[in-house]
Amino acid sequence: MGALMHLDPGALVVILLYLMALVVILWVSPRYSETPTGEAAPPFWRNVRFWASFVAVAQILVYAIFG
Repeated sequence: MGALMHLDPGALVVILLYLMALVVILWVSPRYSETPTGEAAPPFWRNVRFWASFVAVAQILVYAIFG
């Protein structure tokens, strides 16, 4: 937790940008990617939103720990 207290201002900006991207991925994009009624939802490993969220969270953690 000590590493999080000494964040570089540049790393903080990048973290905030990834957080905004995560908001777009989780709240805005579902409106455009709804499956038509009657179709089953794809499994999570084929869901682009899942992987985009995973990458965004991984990048946030990398910048928080090493940035």
